[in-house]
Amino acid sequence: MFIDLTPLEKRPQLRIEYEYPLGTLAMGDNDFNLQQPCKVTLELQRRGREIHAQGQVLTELAVLCDRCLSPITVAMDSKFNLIYLSLDHLTGSDKVILDRQDLDFSFYSNDCLDLDELVHEQLRLELPMSNLCRPDCLGLCQKCGQNLNTAHCQCEEQEIDPRWQALRELKNK
Repeated sequence: MFIDLTPLEKRPQLRIEYEYPLGTLAMGDNDFNLQQPCKVTLELQRRGREIHAQGQVLTELAVLCDRCLSPITVAMDSKFNLIYLSLDHLTGSDKVILDRQDLDFSFYSNDCLDLDELVHEQLRLELPMSNLCRPDCLGLCQKCGQNLNTAHCQCEEQEIDPRWQALRELKNK
């Protein structure tokens, strides 16, 4: 969905509330899927050539546990504050110098802002680094692939590298 930014020339602020129904937000990959409709609230303000965007994305995502690959649900509540510059006004010789506070910085073109791209980016940034179904998840057996949270596998114990045998004997004393 594209947001037309031309109304910001006549009024100082534009407020948008939008809800993506399930199956309408193209994720582009299979890392996560929406479990609930995605609610987006966005306030836009023009300050000179910059557009300041402040808002929130609320939804629930279905992801896989990093250890056992079981499906889990992650609640997302992403608040953001971004600055957009128009690509139309930049020339090849323009340099954009970013301060430390300007790291939340992006571009728009043709007086349109891509809301899908903004939401997808915020969901990716808010997604935890490690997704676990539970803190003590045992994962999968390396040999047979059995989920060790639900059952023990019938695989034999791994052979110990003979170089480590002396340490094993020391541990058993």
